[in-house]
Amino acid sequence: EEAIAGTRAESLIVAGEVYNLETLRSERVRIDRALKNQGFFAFTPEYLLFEAERDMEARTVSLRLTVQPDTPESAWVRYTIGSVTIYADHAPGRSGIPDDATVIELGDDYRYVQRRERYRPEVIASALLFNPGDTFSRVQHVNSINRLMSLGLFRFVNIRYEQDPQEGVLHAEVLLSPMREKTIEGEIQAVTRSDGFAGPGAAVRYRDRNTFSGAETLTVDLNTGFETLLGDGNWAIDSYEIGIEGVLAVPRIIAPFGRWADGRGAVMPRTTLRTGFSTLTRVDTYRLDQFTASLGYRWSPQSAIRHELRPVEVTLVRPLDFSSSFQDVLDANPTLARSFDEQLIIGGSYRVVYSDRNPDRTEAQHFLSGQLELAGNLLSLVKAQTTGRDPDADNPFTVLEIPYSQFVRLDSDSRYFLPLSDATMLVGRLLAGGGYPLGNSSSLPRVKQFTVGGTNSIRAFLGRSFGPGTVAPESAGGPAVERSSDLRLEMNLEYRFGIWGMVKGALFVDAGNIWSLDPEADETNGGFQIDRILEESAVGAGFGIRFDPQIVVVRLDIATPLRQPWRDPGDRWVVGSIDPLDRQWRRNNLVFNIAIGYPF
Repeated sequence: EEAIAGTRAESLIVAGEVYNLETLRSERVRIDRALKNQGFFAFTPEYLLFEAERDMEARTVSLRLTVQPDTPESAWVRYTIGSVTIYADHAPGRSGIPDDATVIELGDDYRYVQRRERYRPEVIASALLFNPGDTFSRVQHVNSINRLMSLGLFRFVNIRYEQDPQEGVLHAEVLLSPMREKTIEGEIQAVTRSDGFAGPGAAVRYRDRNTFSGAETLTVDLNTGFETLLGDGNWAIDSYEIGIEGVLAVPRIIAPFGRWADGRGAVMPRTTLRTGFSTLTRVDTYRLDQFTASLGYRWSPQSAIRHELRPVEVTLVRPLDFSSSFQDVLDANPTLARSFDEQLIIGGSYRVVYSDRNPDRTEAQHFLSGQLELAGNLLSLVKAQTTGRDPDADNPFTVLEIPYSQFVRLDSDSRYFLPLSDATMLVGRLLAGGGYPLGNSSSLPRVKQFTVGGTNSIRAFLGRSFGPGTVAPESAGGPAVERSSDLRLEMNLEYRFGIWGMVKGALFVDAGNIWSLDPEADETNGGFQIDRILEESAVGAGFGIRFDPQIVVVRLDIATPLRQPWRDPGDRWVVGSIDPLDRQWRRNNLVFNIAIGYPF
């Protein structure tokens, strides 16, 4: 009873609120979970009873919480962990230790059982958050299962307990059913991207789970695809791409700060080594080769918070094979031409994510993400010390005779999910990001600039088709030049509702634009001024149909522009010209977005 009283501060029942039977049920569940985290393994919500006394005149109800008189003695026992046995290759239906198994003693009352030597025992044991002698905790039980599953080694994970009420101990059995270690998978894809390009693709993946017997995972992906720009009326191949990437993920932090970062979170921390190459060809325009390599860490001190640190990121971008017409565009636009120079990016990034998303919850939920990226700054500091001069974009420092980029970049993503009923939800998103070139660079690398439009952005406009600011789509080379710039502000609001079974619907409105932070840029070429944000924002709206069988979501969103910022001031709202019955209007204004997954 003292343990129950100790949870009162978190009670869901508040004096003065309307009586609600569902609140009482939720309160019983809350108390049960709190007790289980204090060792009361055998307690259940059914042992709690609310006695109610009504006051008809005052129209109030007085509640008294009691425990059922027939509650068994075992429910009052505060259990500790007596022993732990890990079965590393458990088969469903099997019980006990097989005759051909090897038993390894990891400590007092701590055993590791395996029929075949697969994993290093200490690696698997490190995923468990409890040891013999610890008080039982439901949170540690659930998080231990999550950590074991996050290793990516096991098809099934179960932890069962044998009770000994007399001694007040639980004997834990950790049952692990391994997946196949080496696999090759192939798939045909329907590729859709946020910039409006879509088309068929193919992918082959080789995966080696437990590469070095320490739960490491080696993945090699080979991807290829052909794409066309949706909505431009031309179904010829606009681009094709092929790429290969290798990733080695290790379930621990390999770094001087590893002990600090490991923690006891809900998932295992990871160190990731990544390298890849891709080549993208825009037909009759240019080719873009890209080499990437990075070292990264990911850890979650709490289930709702994830940290991602990449202290080393290297990207080499080589634009090649410019067509004569595209070269003319670059010659006429020096700023655009600089973004197509060969670019070497050496830097790092840090990202933090908070998410309390839970499809079973009825209250508001949130997703917040922020990222800081720095490149070239440490290199420039070293170069300045060794050469005696400061970095200069007109006479840049080089690495391997290639000028490297120097910049700072911030990006954020905020989402708000408000359930209105069992079948309806209001979702809002705010994207804000900006980057600024420093010392060794006069502009952001093109691969680090921001864009708007497309299937997951402002859906009434094709991806990368407008901006910055009031620059018209037909200017500076027209649609052949993908629009990107230094600053992005975007807002989205979507009302989601059920239609029938797995078929869902949505009404949405999107707004935003990109701008240049170049000090020499003005209103005519996309320069940013805070007092012109609303005046220069594009606005679009539409409706969507989504097929959601809970496995993969197939989405069709149809949208039309409401505001076009490149038009003359006073003539930017185009709501008055909407005419769905006019064929030419439909051809010029309706944008169809076919995609996999929700936009946000």
